[in-house]
Order: sequence, then structure tokens, then C-alpha cells
Amino acid sequence: MLKKHINFLLTLFLFFITISPTFGEVVKKIEINGNERISKETVLLFSNVNINDDLKSNDINEILKRLYETNFFHNVSVNFKAKILTIFVEENPIIENISYKGIKSENLKARVLKNLKLLPRSSFNEILLNDDISQIKLSLKDSGYYFTKVNAQLVELDNKMVDVIVDID
Repeated sequence: MLKKHINFLLTLFLFFITISPTFGEVVKKIEINGNERISKETVLLFSNVNINDDLKSNDINEILKRLYETNFFHNVSVNFKAKILTIFVEENPIIENISYKGIKSENLKARVLKNLKLLPRSSFNEILLNDDISQIKLSLKDSGYYFTKVNAQLVELDNKMVDVIVDID
């Protein structure tokens, strides 16, 4: 019986030692760097952080996650030192035009392109482009075209803009 109490107390003691309270720091200043087209206010809005917020380490991860989910940025870093939150962003280019070459039938083209994610005037994202290529291949396979090749080419323009050319064979 005494052994059970000792084991219980030891377990309880170890439990309380391993639980450490999470203390945060209060944000006194927010600096945003690297943005060109997207305003600082927009970055702040998407980061969902304000001056005098109490930030914990998990909150920094949430800020990163929210900013990446916008699809506006291909690189984001967040640093919090001496009560100053610094957010550095690198913006994705904007898609000026998307052209699809190789499908002559307008009905087939409409079916294939109806569920794509990349659109003109949206932010370019390599992952979304790869998803769209997979979707094009799947749609064509469903239409009986089993050995389709799809290649994409980017043409960089001025002002961080790109044209996307998708060649379907």
C-alpha cells in the first residue's frame, strides 16, 4: 500500500515538473519588411496580430501559417525579440495571363479547365500549378485521352508579374 502511494506521489511530482506554464511577451512594435504590392495593413490583417497582444511561441507558428495560407507569399519569416515583432515577406508574382494550347474542341476545353485553381490576376503558386496540371490530366483521362502530356512555361514580366503558358499534347 505504501509503495502505491509513493509511486502515485512520484508520478504526480514528475507530472507537475514536466508541465511548465507558457509565458508570452507583449508586442510593443510590429515591423513588416519585404512587401511591395501588398500593404502593411493587409499583412497585419492576415497575420491577425496587434500591438499589446500577448504572444507565445505557438502564436508565431499560427502567424506563419495564416500568412502562407493567403497564397500571396512564397517566403515568410517571423521574428520576435525585445517586444518587437518583425515579419518579413517575399511576395508571389501575379499572373497576368494564362493560356492553354493544344485543345481544339471548345466543349472539351471548357470541361477540362472548369475546376482549375490558378486564375489571371491571382497570385502564382507552384503547388497550385502542379495541382492544375494533375487536374487537367485527370479530366482528359476521364474524356478518353490516356497518354496526355502537359507542360507549363512561365514568362516573367515586369513588376513581379508572370504569364503562364500551358501546353497540352
